[in-house]
Amino acid sequence: MAAPITALVDYEDPYVRPKIVAALRKQIPDIQIIDAAPEKGAEPERYLQWSDYEKIDWDGLLEHKSWLACAYIIRKALIRKHHLPLTATHWTTKHPTSILTTAIPTSIHFELDFAEFLDDALDAADAYDLRASLAANTDLPMNERKWWILKPGMSDRGQGLRLFSMEEELQAIFDEWEPESDDEAEGSGDEDGEGEMTSQLRHFVAQEYVDRPLLVGGKKFHIRTYVLAVGALKVYVYREMLALFSAQSYRHPGEAEDVEEVNAELGGHLTNTCLQGAFTDPDSVKTFWSLDLPQEKLEKVFKDIGEIVGDLFESAARTQRVHFQTIPNAFEIFGLDFVVDQDWKVSVLEVNAYPDFKQTGKDLGSLIEGLMEGTAKVAVETFYTKEEVTDERMVKVREVELDGW
Repeated sequence: MAAPITALVDYEDPYVRPKIVAALRKQIPDIQIIDAAPEKGAEPERYLQWSDYEKIDWDGLLEHKSWLACAYIIRKALIRKHHLPLTATHWTTKHPTSILTTAIPTSIHFELDFAEFLDDALDAADAYDLRASLAANTDLPMNERKWWILKPGMSDRGQGLRLFSMEEELQAIFDEWEPESDDEAEGSGDEDGEGEMTSQLRHFVAQEYVDRPLLVGGKKFHIRTYVLAVGALKVYVYREMLALFSAQSYRHPGEAEDVEEVNAELGGHLTNTCLQGAFTDPDSVKTFWSLDLPQEKLEKVFKDIGEIVGDLFESAARTQRVHFQTIPNAFEIFGLDFVVDQDWKVSVLEVNAYPDFKQTGKDLGSLIEGLMEGTAKVAVETFYTKEEVTDERMVKVREVELDGW
């Protein structure tokens, strides 16, 4: 008789922990749930660690094949903003017909410690496409320019995002972040995480901005897609996706008086609900399939998302094995953000590990419950029964056989 499965659910998020526990008990009724790690050497034979990343016993996981964990050790090929475009480029170089050739907006990664060295940083990054675009904008009116968005590579929750269309505008952003004195440097950064020293952020991505997004009710939105990666390697897209809306109506940046006005009106451009504060609309989060858009178009978007996810994860697994290390006894849920333009082209914006599930809000909590149930079936139950357990909500988009496993 097989030893019982013991699950350490040491997850600090009070919103999601009960959903994990309920899902495990529903799928594996005799599972033993604990909330604190056992003494070293006293761990159970069949041991699931569904915990915060920092609390996972990686040495034990690599030693015991009957242990299972909810994260991979290394996955920065996907979750770092400056690694993601490189991962896609490695794939499209060998697969020029891949959907990834058009699914990631042109992105330039550069490193910068101090604002005065921006010119050198762009030279070092071979930022030809960026500089050519900004130069071409010089004599154009605001509404005819190609716009770019600056993203600090190591920040999250939408912090530090800025729009720009000229090199002097980019320079002004970094000048704004630069402290005026050593004393100011020690206390840099405000309560919202803005105004951080350039040297603290260091890694940046300048990405071509999708300035003609598909709108619903006059507002911009992005799609939050949950992706489950299992073992080494199967990849699933959770069909029940979210649409997260901007706080304010969208206005093309070219309609503003100047770039200062553009960045003062980011509420119409940023769809990260954690940034909205007092402007948060009760309807800022909806289910994707409830959007007032043609059903056949929604199905096409979902199909494209599946193809993008499949190629992206296969690229990371095959071409970036130093920066994306899968193992048979691990799984992980990622949150991917997509935007759709007015021509229905789908672009992936970023990949998040340990995504913020609270973005669903109270009314859509059942969506996360379904995700946890699907994960308990496809990742946990399958691992311990050695028989593939399926869930119609979890759509397999790729299976990759990697050498060494």
